[in-house]
Amino acid sequence: MYLIIITTTLLAGLVLFLRGGTLHNHLVLEAENIFKQAGFDTQLEYPQQLPDSRLDFIDLLVQRGNCMICIEIETSARYVLTNATKADQLGMPLIVVVPNRKVKKAVQKKLAQAQITAGGFRIYVLLLSEVEKGFTNYFPLFSSVNDKWKNKKTNQI
Repeated sequence: MYLIIITTTLLAGLVLFLRGGTLHNHLVLEAENIFKQAGFDTQLEYPQQLPDSRLDFIDLLVQRGNCMICIEIETSARYVLTNATKADQLGMPLIVVVPNRKVKKAVQKKLAQAQITAGGFRIYVLLLSEVEKGFTNYFPLFSSVNDKWKNKKTNQI
């Protein structure tokens, strides 16, 4: 019983810490779980000093070895160019996670019109359901297949 109360309190506190709405925060936490399971270190609402001396936050920063990737959650296309510019100024690749196909299409259209990259890399726009497969396709060396997992299949002759 106490464990349930403590867990609920911690999760509520974490959700209050995140700056987005309920859907935004849900997508951030789900994306974080996917990256953690793939062996990435993650940091929520990661503060970054921009070249113009402003302090801004990355929804989710994922890191493995010397590879760092910005993950921004967009529930509309409103701030995608701001977030793409932020990632570009930081020189980091960007993956934008969206909640549905309508938002995905709007975000892709806005990015295509602006012809913007992030850190010189193509910006990927993925539904939450596409994140795991999507980033392992784009970064095949980070596939969980190549991770610390043991091969349970044994070929005995």
